[in-house]
Amino acid sequence: MNLRRRTTTISHIYAVVNTLSEISRWEIEKFGYTEWGFLKECHELLDAEGVEIETVFEDDVPIVVAGTSPHAQDPGVRLVFVLAAQRFFDLGAPMVRYARRQVRRVVDRRPGIEFRAYTASPHPQCDRWLNLLGFYGPVVEDGMRTFVAYGKRRDDAKTKC
Repeated sequence: MNLRRRTTTISHIYAVVNTLSEISRWEIEKFGYTEWGFLKECHELLDAEGVEIETVFEDDVPIVVAGTSPHAQDPGVRLVFVLAAQRFFDLGAPMVRYARRQVRRVVDRRPGIEFRAYTASPHPQCDRWLNLLGFYGPVVEDGMRTFVAYGKRRDDAKTKC
């Protein structure tokens, strides 16, 4: 398994949308998007200020698009989004290990920031995957489940005496 990441382009998102996992498809439809409407929203998100998005490839095939964006009302929070092809879930334990390292890399770059992932998916494996990737939760509110991950706290740094 040869996994690597790159900055996302609209063609990467399009490729993942064409091979969506059941979980990602359900989430898109739940919020009233068509695939084309969703692609349009994603295209606008690519140019939005403060948004960081990467695509993970397996042997040059995009299998997951993930990123974070600033929370509109709370500067101490970043919102997490994931768009996964079915292949992402089919890779099992090797993908979990790789994805967990990538989540830690992103989260630890922002000490003291809370990262929130929201889902309304009825799929029980959605909760399991988010927990495996290092998110805590869920907390259920208004039909949505919220998962959180935290960057290293500034006082966690090793100090020399």
